Amino acid sequence: MTSVSLNNISGKDKSSKVADAIREMALTKGPGWKLPTVVEMCRSLNVAFGTLDVALDTLALQGVIERKRGSGIYVSASIHQKTIGVVFGGDIFSPGFSPFWSLLLQAVRQQVSERKMRLRAYFDILEEHEGLGGHTQLVEDLEARRLEGLLLLSPHFEYDEAKQLRSTGVPLVVFSDSDTGWAVTHDHDQFIRLAALELATVGVRRMGLLGPPNYRSTLENEFCQTGYGDIRVEDWSYETWAWIIPGAGTYENCAYRLTQRMIADAASTPLPNALISMEDTSTRGVVMALREAGLYPGRDIRIITSANKGSPVLEPYAADLTRIEFDTADSVRTALDMLKTLMDGGTPPHNPVLIGPKVVATVTHP
Repeated sequence: MTSVSLNNISGKDKSSKVADAIREMALTKGPGWKLPTVVEMCRSLNVAFGTLDVALDTLALQGVIERKRGSGIYVSASIHQKTIGVVFGGDIFSPGFSPFWSLLLQAVRQQVSERKMRLRAYFDILEEHEGLGGHTQLVEDLEARRLEGLLLLSPHFEYDEAKQLRSTGVPLVVFSDSDTGWAVTHDHDQFIRLAALELATVGVRRMGLLGPPNYRSTLENEFCQTGYGDIRVEDWSYETWAWIIPGAGTYENCAYRLTQRMIADAASTPLPNALISMEDTSTRGVVMALREAGLYPGRDIRIITSANKGSPVLEPYAADLTRIEFDTADSVRTALDMLKTLMDGGTPPHNPVLIGPKVVATVTHP
């Protein structure tokens, strides 16, 4: 084993240097090769047992080596597997998060296993931080070089987690439509086009849009281009109404309270003929408020909604909704393909990559 000069390096850096030297040797020798004894490695690397032990612990966590009691230290059979981290900017299991994020995590787990990759997941449970302060274990793993790639899902934009993670130099792919780096996102323009086609043929003249306000003009333009003329699109967006409705809270609660408000004002301002919702939990909030008032989608108002394949959010109301569905497995597959290309030193051919939806259920009445 090649001797490495480590005399003028601090303890933490020294163990990292030792780990690098052993990792390089393990990669050269390949899976199953037996490493020299601890005494031999301490002598050849000119380090103390404590320094070597820290390095070996790190390499074991990274899946580079296996320490077998009574037998020795071996190069792991999974040494060539990549270890990736999946980072969430919040506690996706809390009530405020859509089940969509849990579906993404499930798809990542399945596809990482299929690709023979190792997975580490990181959740900002406390959400009382700035930057990466809520990701203590993530920071530690990045500093110890335990991760070879990162997927950032449900990013915390306020603290620009993507920018900070990119600064580590570890290949990063973000699921977002606003990130400036390598990104995968839903094709919202395609959703709007499909929704417009669904409504144009039934003569809807006035509708509400539960989605970012900038998509109102996109929707109006789609109707003009299809030849069905002008249409009035009302702003039902969370971005607008969360500041107006007291205690708006989540997307679902805001949509629920907004719908109650619109129903109460229906004598002076009738409800629109249709609603287009770009977020499934918002749709659920609308449907709940309609049903409480004795109104039903598909009979009293037509609803075109975004949906996520496999999500239970809209199952009880599926027969009354026109659903335009995104497949989370496609999103994850695309993100992992992009990340693998980056980890292998390549350049993905497209960025951002847009995941298109398809209409899976159509309601043609009233």
